[in-house]
Amino acid sequence: NDVPRCTYTDPEIASVGYTSSNYPQDRDVKIGRFNFNANAKAIILGDTAGFVEVLRDVVTDDIIGVSIIGAHATDMIAEMSDAMYLDASATEIGDAVHPHPSLSEAIQEATLDTHKIAIHK
Repeated sequence: NDVPRCTYTDPEIASVGYTSSNYPQDRDVKIGRFNFNANAKAIILGDTAGFVEVLRDVVTDDIIGVSIIGAHATDMIAEMSDAMYLDASATEIGDAVHPHPSLSEAIQEATLDTHKIAIHK
């Protein structure tokens, strides 16, 4: 389930694991979302369409799915594919330093949003 799926369109689409429409309904899942129109690098690039969505298992704090639609989504998904493979928790991804300004901050923000503590939401 750690294999990323990438669609090279404009905007790009990438996902790994479950999505908000196909996760197991018997799990307690929180969904965090962050729109690129609130991301400084996306604003600088003039490409603010899209979002990052992260699914977190409430009991284990595991990341069980990520979807990204937007510029460089197919590059950005690698961080979360690796995180899922290495069993990084949502808390660990949220606590990790992400460069500013960068598109990858949207991953951090969406992950923090699963705990309702996003910085720029």
